[in-house]
Amino acid sequence: MAHTHLHLSAKSASAILIKYGPGRVSSVIGWDRTTDTFVRSQCLRSKLECPDISPDGRYLAYYVNTHSGKDKSVRLVVSRWPWLKALAFWSASGWVHGPGRGLFTGNGHEMWANDQVKPEWDDIGIAITPDSPVAWQSFVKGAGFQLQRDGWKPVTPWETFTAEEAAGVAKWSYQMDVRRIIFQKQLANNHRWKLQLTRWVGINEDENRGTSFDTFALVSIEGTVEGCEGWCSADYDAVKGRVVWTSDNVLYGAKLGRKGLKPATVLYDATEVKYQPAKASY
Repeated sequence: MAHTHLHLSAKSASAILIKYGPGRVSSVIGWDRTTDTFVRSQCLRSKLECPDISPDGRYLAYYVNTHSGKDKSVRLVVSRWPWLKALAFWSASGWVHGPGRGLFTGNGHEMWANDQVKPEWDDIGIAITPDSPVAWQSFVKGAGFQLQRDGWKPVTPWETFTAEEAAGVAKWSYQMDVRRIIFQKQLANNHRWKLQLTRWVGINEDENRGTSFDTFALVSIEGTVEGCEGWCSADYDAVKGRVVWTSDNVLYGAKLGRKGLKPATVLYDATEVKYQPAKASY
């Protein structure tokens, strides 16, 4: 089934929506949060993974692994937001597996790409950081450097669950390797609420879920937890001071009041977005 996820730049108004499906197709929509305007970008006949937007909002990094070919068809690309046409391009066997996969560490020209491998071509002069930045040394390894870089703080370690304990979240096929970790993000100018993200990893038989997915909740200053049923992805939009989330293929936004979320506004409906060829603007 098709579903849409959002990805925000932590320090600019740039954002993207990625609609996955139907089938193994990724459709990208550019989103300017200052004006809430949207641009249909390009599509990829594969799953677009690990997207990252540079702090200045100019560039987009993404990762593709088609699990085929002698080199396993691993690709890491830097393009101009919100397009997919490569300005810098890596192709190798396995070196981009693991934390990072191409995370921006400074402006749009500085990136942590694990093994310092130089791109096959580079039109913008990417500077590869050999080690994770000093500011990242306190991050919990294996728990999502991108989340922690963007203000999500882990409040639990990785915890192991049986299939029965996780049954309320997903249908797990086996009682093995069902784990979760919980992150929280303090909302700017709103000390009454935190946005909570729980990352689940395991083996399941629910065809609508991968082996890793997130669930969301709002946590009040009193410690009460309000689950956000049906949210696919969510974040805090500091540009407009609101919580934004996707449910199925619709993007919503809402302010937070004392009692919780105020009435939501539909910002974009990607339900009818389908694969279509398009050329980048450069």
